[in-house]
Amino acid sequence: MVPKIRIETGDYRSLNSVTIPDRYRTAYTRFYWYPSWQDNFSKIDLVRAYHQIPVEPADVPKTAITTPFGLFEFVRMPFGLKNAAQTFQRFIDEVLRGLPFVYAYLDDLLVASSSAEEHYQHLNQYFNDLTAMALISTLVNKAETRYSAFGRELLAVYLSIRHFRHLLDGRSFTVYTDHKPLTYAFASKPDRYSPREIRHLDYISQYSTDLRHIPGRDNVVADVYLVTYTALLSPHHNRFHSNRIAQQHDDELFSYGNHLR
Repeated sequence: MVPKIRIETGDYRSLNSVTIPDRYRTAYTRFYWYPSWQDNFSKIDLVRAYHQIPVEPADVPKTAITTPFGLFEFVRMPFGLKNAAQTFQRFIDEVLRGLPFVYAYLDDLLVASSSAEEHYQHLNQYFNDLTAMALISTLVNKAETRYSAFGRELLAVYLSIRHFRHLLDGRSFTVYTDHKPLTYAFASKPDRYSPREIRHLDYISQYSTDLRHIPGRDNVVADVYLVTYTALLSPHHNRFHSNRIAQQHDDELFSYGNHLR
């Protein structure tokens, strides 16, 4: 057994005492739902799971804690909040919708299959779908359309790292690009780049300088993710609020929850 790392968080007892409880089910019995004939398993523990959930801007001041370095507020959901577990369980259930072979209890996921071949397919589908959730889309402005191919590719890397910096900070990672000149950027003399490109490279270098080339013909995953991302923007994937309202007024759900307690 590997000991759990202790994570310090704020004392939110006062805030929790006036917080309306979220009754969304998070019972660990979810792991007992898989069929008995499935005997190939993988257990996945998500990293910084709660920090994937942004805090409502109006509620950020409520997360304030005092540290030796001054006041600190969480813009991503911290541990210790009364409804943090329910919020994340609802989120991960929505993410895994359509993957009936994955069973989730908070940040612990169980992939269950009936054979090794099926298990490989399930894991492949799971990781493809999960990675597709981590995409951003942005429209370039008129000035950016006049950038060189190098400048546009560099802008894409810069914007991606800036957007996901809360996930990337302190971690080693590799940036893959189908624009080969970009992979030589950190080995080239800076006088060949514009001030804007130097600023972008400087920001990127604070997180990673490992840029590797992947030929466009081999970068088929990007096209798949583009299609998947378009699907994720549909109203089907934006039901968190309506689901929560429906659950709060579901007498049968409340009755079942009281029975579990």
